[in-house]
Amino acid sequence: MTDVCNPADRFEYVFAPRYLYNGAGLHAESAAKIVAKCVASLARDFEAWPVGYPTEASRGTLPQERAQKDEVIEAIWGKVRHWWRTYHPEMADYELVGLVLLGELGLILDQHDGIPARLFLRENEFQTVQVCLTRSGLPGDLYELAPRR
Repeated sequence: MTDVCNPADRFEYVFAPRYLYNGAGLHAESAAKIVAKCVASLARDFEAWPVGYPTEASRGTLPQERAQKDEVIEAIWGKVRHWWRTYHPEMADYELVGLVLLGELGLILDQHDGIPARLFLRENEFQTVQVCLTRSGLPGDLYELAPRR
């Protein structure tokens, strides 16, 4: 997996606990793909694999157009889903997608061990993602600033 590069002007955002485990009527696995699409609008590169099987990783550069980025995210989910159905059909109902999205300064989405992802964004980038989430039918407060350690 790629090294984390989080400049000082980036913040870590985590999935709000009230939405974990399909809380508030939210299906977390479906939301994860939407989150990935929203963050992909800010990304250049990706790595994706079935969770627990990093040797199955695929890597690539995302196209510049938003619609094409969405298609790549859909293809990633489809490829991983197909892998699970083929090699572990008992797990086929779960979307165990490992995903890393990289921006110009490094890691911006870390879903390496499954959902929910952690986000590493500038404040204005996070606001852009929030707008995308609400336009996609998800709560704008789906993610919140991670507590300082």
